[in-house]
Amino acid sequence: MEEIRVCICGCGEKFKCWYLSKRKYIQGHALKGKSKIISQKTKDKISKKLKGNIPHNKGITNIKRYGKKKAQQIKEQHSKTLKGITLERRYGKEKAYEIRKHQSYIHMGINKGITNIKRYGKKKAQQIKEQHSKALKGKYIKWTKEKQILAFKNIKFIRKAEWNKFVNLGILPAAVTVRKHFGSFQNLEELAEKYFLPKRKKYNKEGFIEREGIEYYQRKWGIPFEDRNVSIMCNNGKIYKPDGRNKEFNIFLEWDEPHHEYQKEKDWIRQKAIVDTYGGNFIRVKQKDYLQAINQTTVDDFITEVT
Repeated sequence: MEEIRVCICGCGEKFKCWYLSKRKYIQGHALKGKSKIISQKTKDKISKKLKGNIPHNKGITNIKRYGKKKAQQIKEQHSKTLKGITLERRYGKEKAYEIRKHQSYIHMGINKGITNIKRYGKKKAQQIKEQHSKALKGKYIKWTKEKQILAFKNIKFIRKAEWNKFVNLGILPAAVTVRKHFGSFQNLEELAEKYFLPKRKKYNKEGFIEREGIEYYQRKWGIPFEDRNVSIMCNNGKIYKPDGRNKEFNIFLEWDEPHHEYQKEKDWIRQKAIVDTYGGNFIRVKQKDYLQAINQTTVDDFITEVT
């Protein structure tokens, strides 16, 4: 059980702690006003003892000392202890002002036009370059006009609002690139001779095509899907919202829009979790099949098994 207490140093700030705790101060406030005198005395004592001695850990990082895992743990613990503590509380007003001044210079672009070689030297500049190239390996695509048109044509059905989903998957270029080469998305449509689907009409958190499609299959199969986008808890501890559910026959329905073709693994994990928890059958209907006036007439044609 926690309670809120006021720091007795006189700052007037409040803190949370366990109700049986003996704590009276905010972290770092116990020596407020005395800390400078005490810290200076300890510094003088240490400097006398270590005069002329070079610390054995000087220049050695935590990664070298403890390894990557432990170094990361130390870093996380350190960041947790300092979370929510202001620079003034940590260093005092004067030093906090200097730190903020230095940070503002960086944001103002004081290093603009200075190369990494001048800033860090040849060795470190080379290391930074190699790390950067590793991070971008396989991700960067040089989007020419022809490549953009071809990529847009390869996606059968797409709305303008869905563009960024395909950008994140690396299938389409960023909107900035399209406007740079074509001026607008309208010009891209005209050159590619392919057009976006109309804007989706919202209806109870369902797309217009999805709503119409589910109602179409309800009539065809004679199975009502009363629960639409209702949250269900699964054994893996996650909450999912299937597009449709019939509790009487224990059937789940999922409406696959175009972007589902690029997230099959994610959909499979979701489907397996639902089937493992509730059993029954799982139906997947592709939106493109509905738009192309599909030939299937029975539910069995759509039931997918988790293997």
